[in-house]
Amino acid sequence: MDLSSIFASTVEDLRNRSRYTASEYDAVQASGLLRRLLIDGTAIAPQAVKALGLDHPKYEWASVYMGEVSGALLDANLFRSVGRALFERDPTISVAIRTGDQAEFLAWEVSSRSPDGSVTVKDLIRHYAVVEGGVHYGQAWNRVPARLQTLLSHPAYAPRLRETLAAVGRIVASALSGPAMIAAHPELRASVERAAASMPDAAANAGKATPNRTEA
Repeated sequence: MDLSSIFASTVEDLRNRSRYTASEYDAVQASGLLRRLLIDGTAIAPQAVKALGLDHPKYEWASVYMGEVSGALLDANLFRSVGRALFERDPTISVAIRTGDQAEFLAWEVSSRSPDGSVTVKDLIRHYAVVEGGVHYGQAWNRVPARLQTLLSHPAYAPRLRETLAAVGRIVASALSGPAMIAAHPELRASVERAAASMPDAAANAGKATPNRTEA
């Protein structure tokens, strides 16, 4: 397989593993796909986007916490559908839809801050990939954030963290869907470019009056 095929297939696999009805196993396996796409030293997504000559994708997420953890509502699409009304009832809660590049999204904190720190998207992916079975199982990771260790030890937050991980998968799959489509079907890009080239220059024609037609 070439880079484009691997990239497109990985994004599609991620979309399936992080669907709303995904099992716990699927959510954990999504962490391995996320690491391969975004974090590994030879991460697939940046390589593929560059090879395709595309702009860097933008990621969109909701800055909201359900208790101590973002949970499923990190997914901006889900938040728009079911979450907004819940939070608009309380004017003291500040919620925003965020947009950023890959580095900004990976650095986003998916847990509330506390004296033992916080947990970022990147921390969450690495933990599930290295420790929980996404790539390895039970491998020692001496950089597990203290905040993540605290949350994982609480029975109420372990499921919420997996929900957050699945939401991360949906966000990434959505951001990379356009590049993945072009990678899988390069003829679509050529078709769009031909269509754009055949269109009249709107800017050049702007302001020009249309001649009156005279009926015979």
